[in-house]
Amino acid sequence: MEAMGNYKQALYGYSAAHDYENVIRMDLDKLNDPQHAITVVQEHRSTEGSKMIARYFQKNNEILLAIRFLTMSHCFTDAFRLACDHNHLELYGDVLLDEDEEVAIPEFCSLAKYYETQNSAALAGKYYFYAKNYQKALKNLIEGSKANPTNDDILSLAIEVVAAAKNNSIEDELIKLLLGEIDDQARNPKFLFRLHMARSRYKEAAKVAIILANNEQVKGNYRQAHDVLYNTICELRNNQLKVSNEMTANLALLHSYILVRVYVRLDNHSKAAPLLIRVSENIDRFPSHAVQILTSTVIECYRSNMKESAFKFATILMKSDYRHQIDEKYRKKIESVIRKSPRAGSLSDEIIMKTEPCPYCGLDLLLTSLNCTNCKSTIPFCIASGWHITKNNLTFCPNCRFPALYNEFAGLLKAGENCPMCSNPVKVDYLQIVEDPKPFLFTEGDK
Repeated sequence: MEAMGNYKQALYGYSAAHDYENVIRMDLDKLNDPQHAITVVQEHRSTEGSKMIARYFQKNNEILLAIRFLTMSHCFTDAFRLACDHNHLELYGDVLLDEDEEVAIPEFCSLAKYYETQNSAALAGKYYFYAKNYQKALKNLIEGSKANPTNDDILSLAIEVVAAAKNNSIEDELIKLLLGEIDDQARNPKFLFRLHMARSRYKEAAKVAIILANNEQVKGNYRQAHDVLYNTICELRNNQLKVSNEMTANLALLHSYILVRVYVRLDNHSKAAPLLIRVSENIDRFPSHAVQILTSTVIECYRSNMKESAFKFATILMKSDYRHQIDEKYRKKIESVIRKSPRAGSLSDEIIMKTEPCPYCGLDLLLTSLNCTNCKSTIPFCIASGWHITKNNLTFCPNCRFPALYNEFAGLLKAGENCPMCSNPVKVDYLQIVEDPKPFLFTEGDK
């Protein structure tokens, strides 16, 4: 059939006879159908077919595809040379990742040595890592980081190297770099945190996480600070380790700020106001937005008829360094709140004064209080309201498994909100009432 020019019929015949190399040859030389040829190669793992496709693409000046198929056909020398000639060595390295380790490791070594000769330490380190030569990988990555101290990708890869090596001496070298002992340039603490996490040293990671979250909080990056603590707590719980009261309190404060934004968006001022009070009572933890937060606290408290609290924070605004930073469009309102100061004892902030029993000792406690004055317990907070949890009416997010008061969480979800802790969507129907609250009151580390 082929000799008579009936190429399609010839291809069907070769295919029926399982002669795939001739199928590929017909696709490329006679039918100009490289896509079908590629499909045949992928289905039948034909090395000779890969070579034919590589030659086809090279002839048509499609260099990237030629490199890919030369590599697939294990023509590594040709693939390396072609990649080098056309400045596509990193693509060649990426393609090698799809090959079996036994075949790929010597080629990764060759790539690493090439980059060493080119004084490209970071890339040399990358390919020594793929070649499982962790000592040389880290040595080169450290050199790469010294040349580019702000390059996060180099440090992230160095952490992967240490995690894979499981070698204390290698790890010590990276820690020296992160602390600035090698080049007098300490790296961002987030990398020390990631290193501890990668090495499953969760207690050490927790200490760094608090520092890291505080740094982000001072800079005004509240969601980032919140997520650092949230992710660390999840890891501690997954490994049945105790979460410190300091970390819990820090997360509660940041989560309160997150919830404020949710309730303001929902136009629910009576829920936003108590949360803002909690934040404003710790305003030194929010230096980047202190004036804006205090201003919002005054406005939201006044709207919610919590005039004692509105007066209290308006006074703080007007009698401090904050006075000259107040937005002019709110100044008259704040001055008005001060002029109309409530008489002592004439008003009670009802929302704040609501009480529910402490889930540990049963003493009636302000809903907004997360510390029991009787049993001295730190009480877990509801992720939907910021209030302390109770033994009754308790549920949890099915994704992050943080606790919530059922009515409060269901109300948020019905309003179209995601879980405010993990940001994942949750259907109200998936919420379960907790029969035994002990798992939410005591972690393995507490027992």
